Amino acid sequence: MFTDYLKTIIRSSIILLSFAVLQPAFAIGEPQFGNAWIKGSWSGLEGNSLPGAGPQATFEVTKEADATSFGTIVPDEVTLRGSFYAEMKKGYVGSYDVGYILLSSSNVKDEMSGHLFEYARKIASGTFAFSVQSNQLPLQFQLGIIAACNDSSRMSNGASYYDFPVAIQFKGYRFKRGNTSANKRRDKVIRGFVRSKVFCTSFTHNEAPEKPYEIQVFVKKLGKARTCPRRIEVRTRIKYENPATAKFRFVHNGKQTGIISIKARKIVEHYRPTPQSPSKRNIYLVERVKFYNVGPGDHTFNVFVRGSSHPKAKTIKVGCGPFKPSALWMTLSQQKKASCPKNVKAKIRITANRPGNVLTKIKNQAGVVMAIESIRVKRVGNQYLGRLTKTFKMGEIETQLIAEDSNNSNLNSGWQHLKVTCLKPVKGTLSYQGADFGRCPRTVKVAFSIRTSINGRFKYRVDCTGGRAWAGKVKAKKTGPNTYLAVGVKSFSIKKHEKVSCALKSIVGGKQKILTVAGHSFSCDQGASDDLTVAPDPTHDEPKRPSGFVADPLKCKANERRVRGRCVRIVIDCKRGFKLVNGRCVKQPIVCKRNERLVRGKCVRIVIDCKRGFKLVNGRCVKQPIKCKPYEKRVRGKCVKKPVSIVCKKGYIRKGKKCVRKPVIGIKCKSGERRVGKRCVCKPSFKRVRGRCIKPAKRVKPKVKTLKLNNKALKRKIRKNKRKAKRRN
Repeated sequence: MFTDYLKTIIRSSIILLSFAVLQPAFAIGEPQFGNAWIKGSWSGLEGNSLPGAGPQATFEVTKEADATSFGTIVPDEVTLRGSFYAEMKKGYVGSYDVGYILLSSSNVKDEMSGHLFEYARKIASGTFAFSVQSNQLPLQFQLGIIAACNDSSRMSNGASYYDFPVAIQFKGYRFKRGNTSANKRRDKVIRGFVRSKVFCTSFTHNEAPEKPYEIQVFVKKLGKARTCPRRIEVRTRIKYENPATAKFRFVHNGKQTGIISIKARKIVEHYRPTPQSPSKRNIYLVERVKFYNVGPGDHTFNVFVRGSSHPKAKTIKVGCGPFKPSALWMTLSQQKKASCPKNVKAKIRITANRPGNVLTKIKNQAGVVMAIESIRVKRVGNQYLGRLTKTFKMGEIETQLIAEDSNNSNLNSGWQHLKVTCLKPVKGTLSYQGADFGRCPRTVKVAFSIRTSINGRFKYRVDCTGGRAWAGKVKAKKTGPNTYLAVGVKSFSIKKHEKVSCALKSIVGGKQKILTVAGHSFSCDQGASDDLTVAPDPTHDEPKRPSGFVADPLKCKANERRVRGRCVRIVIDCKRGFKLVNGRCVKQPIVCKRNERLVRGKCVRIVIDCKRGFKLVNGRCVKQPIKCKPYEKRVRGKCVKKPVSIVCKKGYIRKGKKCVRKPVIGIKCKSGERRVGKRCVCKPSFKRVRGRCIKPAKRVKPKVKTLKLNNKALKRKIRKNKRKAKRRN
């Protein structure tokens, strides 16, 4: 198979850089290239499975229906797209060429050139796009594209893939000072694949593309005049005499769309073979509409239909009028840090009706112009947009900024409020935690708190006597209305009797500030006896009667302890629920509230839910007196509705709980009749007909004109009309 042959050439001829497994490459000598690769490319050395995104180009391959393999590439223009990235040592300039490369050659066929590096620039990236004619490619490429269709294992839904080899050649130059000629030059070529999709279609000569007998192209401007980008509607109508499938492209200023395939629908067309003989016939029609958003200038539109010559192109001129900015916006943002100065960014956006430049200035509410910049407006999507980001360094301030057109102050962003707040330590406190007296060595703690103007992180330092010091960062948090507090605790050891003094400092913006200084004395218990006793000299014989001196014992209070002949106060902190009594912590009895009960040594709230008609009073359910509504009365402790007496109007009688109309006793006369005694007779001007009183209709006498005519037929008609009139009367 040709595919295996192509893989062998790839393995033996080039080294391919891929995104999936990328190997950095370095050129020897000066200038030096760092990493460089083609984005969206894949290596074909590891097998047929290639990862990544969809295809970037499209080819079409055909074959006869009775042929065993595909063998013809449809002549068409194919655009290959991709992107690249390169690193280059500072201090050099360079350029690049992009194109496809023969597998057996190292020279890049130049399809697109562009400037890559500016002086003293290190990293560059960009996109490339170049077009090739599918039937003018080198033979080995055409064979590879055809082989993609002939490989049944790669085909899916009548399509396959071909990985088109592309390459970028970087050229780097270095110059000596005062010498404009290139002193050193190094080239670097990187290669990769751009995945393309191949459509595989088959047809016979009898199924050759049907030739349309008429192609119509209509171009229409939409939207507001003298406003760009202008929306253009391009409509095409392709007519066939026989059933067909149209394959065509829209063309705008030479740029073609992809192939559009639509099956023609059958319609009845009214036409005039000759001016005097209108007729109709069956035709097959394909209709398609495409919209473009175009800028100012001349625009040519056309439709290329396979199997037919190109129709006459339609050219229109789009005018956007003189350059006129339409809107201006500005947004302000500041750096997220506590200390000042802070970076304040002003982002400006301007829209206009066409490309151009707008001289914009930023000023504060005092009228001081802070910046004047020219903003370039260019097309972005379906609008013309200009962007500018300006950064200012500011301290604590509250002001308003506005961005406006220097030539038209009415075009502005409106006043934008800006408040920059800086973290300022207001005051600090120091406290010592731990027993004032105890055995040494022991660990005690120093706690600090710093109140600030806003929340944020800042540096602090605690310096204490005895060579003790701590430094770090602490974050102030909001603890109440307009209250921001940062706290911390540090531990240190006490080994002897000493007084410890500490200073709390804040470090904001590189400046130290002493917030507070505090000291505390700590004592040590060295294990001395509570009594002071002087023993006899051991060198003398023990006398028969005691001759030594024994001091009277020192009596201390209940909350004191004898230490080295003196009473030292002992501070005892009892737990919750205990009380200090005579130097001891005694457990206190638990007294619960009225709505609480003691459960397992804890007071638990008891919720009493009273029944209906009862109310909780002092922890008990008390029966409430019954109050009935106005239309109710109390019967045996319950409210019962009062009996209602029904009084009916005149002409109505009571029937149960309702009033109904009183029946009329007598004879009811029909329409057109009136009652006379006990009989119903017809009203005046009424006549009884078949038992009913009917008002007779008025008789209208027809007007008959007598014509003296000799025409016998007309006379017979007149006689006939007279007979009809008599019958009606």
